[in-house]
Amino acid sequence: MMLCSAVFGFAQRSETAVCGIKMGTEKSVAKKMLQERFGYASVSDDAGDIFVFNGSAGGIKHKFMTFQFVWIDGSARFNGAIFSTPFELSEQKEAIKNREYLKSLYEQKYILREYKNDDGFKCYCFGESILDGLGIVNLGVIEIHKAKGNDGKSRLYLDVAYFGSYDETDDI
Repeated sequence: MMLCSAVFGFAQRSETAVCGIKMGTEKSVAKKMLQERFGYASVSDDAGDIFVFNGSAGGIKHKFMTFQFVWIDGSARFNGAIFSTPFELSEQKEAIKNREYLKSLYEQKYILREYKNDDGFKCYCFGESILDGLGIVNLGVIEIHKAKGNDGKSRLYLDVAYFGSYDETDDI
């Protein structure tokens, strides 16, 4: 997935939340919040990430929701999310319609910047702002891209990705 570059300032770290979970929240706390919101059967924990199946955020249903964590100060901390819905290749018009619907919702809250990805699909970076001395900052992206599923079948995936505010050097 081609993503917009992300650089986050301290102020955004404390304010950015996805599904009510603030960036930097400890993993066990985040998992409990997700279980309470989506039900214990819908939430799983694997390979350092937390997965929610058939969840929703802001009234939008997503087939897969991945909450990503990074090791900071001796514990796993929330550092980004990807919400993904697959479409068959023949459902391209439906995927585009859903992307544009997401765009209409996100543009009510965020500044959007449009670009085309390597698959030729229009994508939108959201949350763009200019921070003192840091340049352009993007909170995330709405994107359609082609990929193979676990079954080896090529599909279109409509993703909403929230970029994390921490990087590997934050614990050094």
